[in-house]
Amino acid sequence: MEEQRERITNRLLARMKKKMGDEDERIAREIAEKEEEQAKEEQAKEEKLQADLKSIAEHRVNVIKMKEEKEKEERLEGQKLLIGLMEADRIYQELEKDKIHRNYCANLKLQEAHVAQIAEKIARGENEKQEDAEYVRQKEVIALCREQEFQKYAKKIIDEQSKTTQNLYPLLKGLHEGIPTFSGPAYSEDQHCCEKQPIQPPYIGETAQEMKLLNEQKYDHTKARLGFTW
Repeated sequence: MEEQRERITNRLLARMKKKMGDEDERIAREIAEKEEEQAKEEQAKEEKLQADLKSIAEHRVNVIKMKEEKEKEERLEGQKLLIGLMEADRIYQELEKDKIHRNYCANLKLQEAHVAQIAEKIARGENEKQEDAEYVRQKEVIALCREQEFQKYAKKIIDEQSKTTQNLYPLLKGLHEGIPTFSGPAYSEDQHCCEKQPIQPPYIGETAQEMKLLNEQKYDHTKARLGFTW
């Protein structure tokens, strides 16, 4: 009986010991599993943190790179814009120079035309003065020639009338009154010219026609001045 009790006790102790060993092993295994799981979680967190840090760093690098590329593009665009503005300004300056040159040429031509008009006006005035002076001279020459013809004709008439009548007073009076401008038959260079060759006045409009008419009617006028009506 004692041996059986001892065997049962030993058996129970062995079971209890085994049970305790199993429990310790289970606890140790659970602790190990928890530690392993915790280590995995810590590793996962570390890996995630490293991945996040790497992603942040890469994003920062990409942002910096994109910013640099954008700044480079903006610099290039600015340079292109500056070159375009400089070219536009150059073209504008060229157009302004051409405009100023064209305006200068136009003003110069206008001034030349104005000067030419003034010169033409002055020349026309000088020509008109010369024509007026020539007209006055021709008129004086014609008057002188008419007076000379009158003297000749009157002398001829007086000579003829002196053969048939003794009363020459009316003729002499008409001869004397017919020389209002000259005190006597004055012979100048123009008079000699009239004696040598009849002067034909220049025909200038109505004035020339009047001068021609006076020249054609000189003998009728001479008769009237001497008192003849035939």
